[in-house]
Amino acid sequence: MITVEQSIPTKSEAFLKGIDIFYTQFNDVNFYIEDEYQENFYHSILKKLFPEIRLEKIFPLRGKDNVLEKSKRHIGDKKKIFIVDKDFDDLLNKKVIQNNLFYLTEYSIENYLLDEKAILEYIIEEKPKIKKRYINTNFKFDKTFNECCKTFHELTLLHLLVQYKGLGLQNTSLPPEKFVQLNNVICLKNSEINKYKIEIENKLKAIDKRFTLKSQIQKIKELFSLKNIKDIIKHIPGKYLVKYFKCKIEHFFSLASRNIDSFNFRLAKANEFTKLDFLKISVNSYLSGK
Repeated sequence: MITVEQSIPTKSEAFLKGIDIFYTQFNDVNFYIEDEYQENFYHSILKKLFPEIRLEKIFPLRGKDNVLEKSKRHIGDKKKIFIVDKDFDDLLNKKVIQNNLFYLTEYSIENYLLDEKAILEYIIEEKPKIKKRYINTNFKFDKTFNECCKTFHELTLLHLLVQYKGLGLQNTSLPPEKFVQLNNVICLKNSEINKYKIEIENKLKAIDKRFTLKSQIQKIKELFSLKNIKDIIKHIPGKYLVKYFKCKIEHFFSLASRNIDSFNFRLAKANEFTKLDFLKISVNSYLSGK
């Protein structure tokens, strides 16, 4: 049985690349992003960041490579803004420097959803009779965030190692549920993590028999200054962090389990996105020619 989303006809690459022409009269500026399934989500964020800009539609281009390619063809066009996830690009020296191209400073847009006020508003929307004092007393945002980062700390290093060494294994595209049990009890699936480690070590040995996983992880930590939790927070995939928080609050407050896209969208609606002020300032500076 297919889902409602799967039954919707998909748009061709040519359509996605050319649709902006039809919206010129409705947009003051065209914004281009990577993921077509984040269009509504991103649109709500950008309208908050740029309330003075008429913005009826934004344009997903199905992947970072497509965004980069189109951005290169429109350097100097002040009507076109291109936004991409950081991913590990800063660590792997893959960032493209262009004045019309704007990178997020954390791994992905989902990283910016985890705002204490937005989480509070979500809980109250789900349980309107609950007291804010009860939430604040029983749910410590900073403590939960630190626990979340500790959970995904090692896994993020493993993903980074796979990309840095070009080992050809799936990494950050893997869902967090593969490695972490996300239900009433949140805990690492050590058997799955160990399997992943063995796969990585086998690939490392194929490059150089002297390589060990332990030594290569240590080199990664030293090379990229990722020796503690604070160093790695902005490099943890946002989808991991959001799913952890979703699971945590649903269990703790006995909330109905919601679709992750719905959860993200509602967090975005309640979020002021002050952590994205850097993007607002950079884009406005570019548009004004400063």
